[in-house]
Amino acid sequence: MLEDDLYLDSYQDAPWPRKNMVHEDENVIVFKDGFPVTEGH
Repeated sequence: MLEDDLYLDSYQDAPWPRKNMVHEDENVIVFKDGFPVTEGH
């Protein structure tokens, strides 16, 4: 990722492990953050 670029080139550049991905479609990718307080919301 470039320092001047504020956007990811790919979701695979995100700092979350792929195993935490819970939903993916052409517009949205949802990652499970691992915090119990957000479970079920």
